[in-house]
Amino acid sequence: MPALTVITTGSDQKQIDELHGSLIPWTQPFEKVESLNLGMVEHLGLAYHEAILSCGDELILILHQDVRFASPSQLNDIASTSGVPEWIVPACRKEFNPLIKAAELLEKPNVGLLGVAGSHGLLNDMAWWQYPDLSGVVIHTIDDKPARMNPYGPWGNVLAVDGLVLLTKREKLERVSEPSPGIKGFHFYDMDFSLRMVAAGLEVWTIPLIVLHSSGGATTEEKSWLEGLMDFSITWGNSLPATIPFKPLRF
Repeated sequence: MPALTVITTGSDQKQIDELHGSLIPWTQPFEKVESLNLGMVEHLGLAYHEAILSCGDELILILHQDVRFASPSQLNDIASTSGVPEWIVPACRKEFNPLIKAAELLEKPNVGLLGVAGSHGLLNDMAWWQYPDLSGVVIHTIDDKPARMNPYGPWGNVLAVDGLVLLTKREKLERVSEPSPGIKGFHFYDMDFSLRMVAAGLEVWTIPLIVLHSSGGATTEEKSWLEGLMDFSITWGNSLPATIPFKPLRF
């Protein structure tokens, strides 16, 4: 297997250590695993862009610091839970490693960006998760509340993915335009990244990688989120709404 670089941001070392601990069952096949923490940044899209370009030809995994990979035992529990959609169960098999699947996908010349959740299309005035047709899975864990699984829909070829988990390679980014200067901060950089990939002729996919995210997701009433939405609409408004034919992932 190729080498792997894990890129994170933030300054909560306890969270970052727990994140890296959750990766151990899945990173063992890789010949070399390195980590790069960017610390506190003001422009996530630009910070990720520059960090990716500093890497070599390895697989690049980008994570929010409050993400954890589901453990093998947690995946076993998910597969045996009543009511779990049937399309999720194969991703919980003991022999399945989502990072190996990601590496295989990114070996394809037409595949540029992977994530764990996304949408078949985008509207001009909404986030990806407000689109009616979604893809992927995220388990939200907030304080002491019961974990909440969001099974958005089967994994596959989508128009945009969420930024809490991203996978790509430097050679893919070198074919893509730089981050849109109008999109700053912590919101909508992922949709900008996805659309720039698609504009460069590269496909964006969700993959069967199940993670726990200690957040309830974005709050659409926050000033920073509303400002980000306005910046995104100004930047991409002429290209939206947009959609692509959904192709399910075979694995």
